[in-house]
Amino acid sequence: MSLQAAAKSAGDRVKTFHDRLPLLGPVIWWLSISYFVAQVYVSRVWKPHYSFIKNSISALGATSCTPQMCSPRHAIMNASFIVLGLVMATGSLLICQEFREKTPPDKWAAYIGFTGVAVAGLGALVVGLVPENTIGALHFTGAAMAIGVGNIGIGILGWRLKVLPAGLRWYMVVTSGIAFVAGGLFAFHADLGIGAGLMERIGAYPEVVWLSIFGVYISVNHYAARTRPVATVGA
Repeated sequence: MSLQAAAKSAGDRVKTFHDRLPLLGPVIWWLSISYFVAQVYVSRVWKPHYSFIKNSISALGATSCTPQMCSPRHAIMNASFIVLGLVMATGSLLICQEFREKTPPDKWAAYIGFTGVAVAGLGALVVGLVPENTIGALHFTGAAMAIGVGNIGIGILGWRLKVLPAGLRWYMVVTSGIAFVAGGLFAFHADLGIGAGLMERIGAYPEVVWLSIFGVYISVNHYAARTRPVATVGA
């Protein structure tokens, strides 16, 4: 079997699985809320005092303690990064199947956009597996993938996926653009006076919020399709 045939066969199996459990992808994306819950829980015991405005998100996952920074619950934070990564990658693979049979422009926009979100998930996985105080360059690369590539993917979906409602598309384009710029400013240590932690959150949070919003959109679509009355022939 050729590589192309093998890829098509694998894609068909994923599509079949998705068709049997169409709500699994959206439900998986809803699990991204754990990312926010973990930050609140871990920050409560961070020493000397955690600031959501001044301190970075990664500081919650640092595995070593210094007089300036100690996160006793770092394992929970890093686990939440890993969960978020798996959620983004798995959900993207499944939800992308929703658009597999659309017209070519929408289908290719979905492939490219959801691939970007999946790559962002791999970046979040790296962030969780490689805390900032271990291999800094690799951790930074993972964060850049998670924020940069992810927001590019969402922007492409909002810009080119014409089957989506106009309001949702504009929301995706605007928020991903703002988040991408904020993530870049954070990467270059330019917080514009609002605090490094807040700048990073402007870059990272919209992407995670979008996962739940888009998951709800897909779920509502399926519910509407099931409850829509079937037209009677000759009526």
